[in-house]
Amino acid sequence: MGFGVLFILLMLVSGWWLYSRWAARRDVQARRREAEMLYVFQAKATPPSSQTETKQSPSRPGDFRRTLPGDR
Repeated sequence: MGFGVLFILLMLVSGWWLYSRWAARRDVQARRREAEMLYVFQAKATPPSSQTETKQSPSRPGDFRRTLPGDR
């Protein structure tokens, strides 16, 4: 009798724990999806003209320097 009660209690606690983990994962996925949509909407709301103004002109080929360690 005592073993049966302990077994049922163990099943209830493990079920509650699994459900709480599943709910937390579901909430994290929903927040991630919402953040991704906000990022997409912000990118679409930015006018293309402001993006072209921030571009820098490419550097001349003569400006190339070696990037190996110890070369200066």
